[in-house]
Amino acid sequence: MIKIYDMRKQRGYAAVLLVVLIGVMGLSTVTLYNSGQLTSSKMRQQNAADAAAYSVANIISRDLNFVAYTNRAMVANQAAIGQMVGMASWINYLEQMAINLDTVAGWIPYVGVATEILKQVMEAVATGVNYFAEYAVLGIDYVIAGLAAAQRGVHVALQISAIEIYKAVAKKNDPDVKFVSALTAISLAKSYQSLNSKLHYTDEPERGSSAKARKDLERYDEFAEIVSNSRDQFTERRAWNVRAPLPIPLTRFTARKVGGSDFERVLVNGNEYGWDWSAMDTLGIDIEVYAPNWRGRWRWRSVFNMPIGWGAAHALNEDKSGDDYDYFDTGERLYGAEKRCNDGRWRPILDCRWGRGAWNNDAAASAAATFDRSNLVQNISTLRNFYTIKERGEDFVGPKVTVLLEKPLRSTNDQTRLWGQVLEDNGKSAQPRFDVEADSNANTMYAFSKAETYFMRPVDSKASAFWRRDGRIEYANLYNPYWQPRLVDPGA
Repeated sequence: MIKIYDMRKQRGYAAVLLVVLIGVMGLSTVTLYNSGQLTSSKMRQQNAADAAAYSVANIISRDLNFVAYTNRAMVANQAAIGQMVGMASWINYLEQMAINLDTVAGWIPYVGVATEILKQVMEAVATGVNYFAEYAVLGIDYVIAGLAAAQRGVHVALQISAIEIYKAVAKKNDPDVKFVSALTAISLAKSYQSLNSKLHYTDEPERGSSAKARKDLERYDEFAEIVSNSRDQFTERRAWNVRAPLPIPLTRFTARKVGGSDFERVLVNGNEYGWDWSAMDTLGIDIEVYAPNWRGRWRWRSVFNMPIGWGAAHALNEDKSGDDYDYFDTGERLYGAEKRCNDGRWRPILDCRWGRGAWNNDAAASAAATFDRSNLVQNISTLRNFYTIKERGEDFVGPKVTVLLEKPLRSTNDQTRLWGQVLEDNGKSAQPRFDVEADSNANTMYAFSKAETYFMRPVDSKASAFWRRDGRIEYANLYNPYWQPRLVDPGA
């Protein structure tokens, strides 16, 4: 006989299993939700640390770029002073040429009237131009002083504001973060200590053999060279010539106009260095013959030089007493000579087209050096103190910024109370996955980030409008504003 079981006795087992399954799934869901909340909270904290580090590095980049802008602005204004001095020299040359023309041709009927009017007009123009140049140079010198003061002031102000920017950016990205005050202060202090250790703030250069004295003079000479290289065409070289053959064989007539403005280092007060602007313009007529020299080489040689016009002007360092300038001591001043004549290599003067620049017209240059030796446009302070990089090179790296933020694990905003309880109930086994340090407090999370400032000028024309057309890699410097921040490996 087959025994039939009553299936109704099996009812209810599935419900029990379902309740257990729902409980497990509910716990898993809650655990997953809270794990996601905790992970999201940790990501916000890390983003806050990254943003804070990047922002402070960006502040340092702005600081360095401002130094580069102000250095360039000081260079441009120095070049503007050279332009004003050159204008004063050039207008004096035109005035003197009108005076000479009236002296020579003033006795000719009707012509003398025209030359007299021309002389009076040029004298009036020269007076106005010299008056304008005097006050323009004074104003430009004040602008340079303002730029130098702004450079130092902004550098100090940005250091002071860095900690507030650091905190504001971090709080903006994650309002729940807290700051380890001592570590924050130490971190930012080290960042700016690193920055200042890489910069050199120049003092007025003096004679001396100390490392600082040599460094100051080296960087001032470098600055002066950049100023000289920044002169425009009018300031650097005002030159032309006209040649024509004469009826006598192997002779020719040459009218040569040469002029320019130069920036030269001088010694003032017996122990300090300064820089002076000076300019000269000359026009002379040469009668030249083609004849052999003592080596038997045929050359065009001047046998007669007549001065037609001349002029000179200068702006002297304010520490140099007096208005006079020694133009006869030519030094490195060539006043309009071609660059290839001033490259430091010895060569015969006649190998250079303009030889000694304005001094190629010896008679006119001697007249300018004599009659315009007291033609002071204005006293100036010339080069001011400025920031530059202490040790440059291919391996130069800007300062780094390190950020460490802490955050309470059980934050009401993060809704992690239940997950914190789960950690406590399970022996805190998951805590090391979310903390920087495995042995840190169970109720605290940490985030660590690092950023640095670096210099990069694009070399690809397609990447930027500021690419170098020579294709060369430009090392870090404080004359071009190409400093920018980036995040780096925290272990770097």
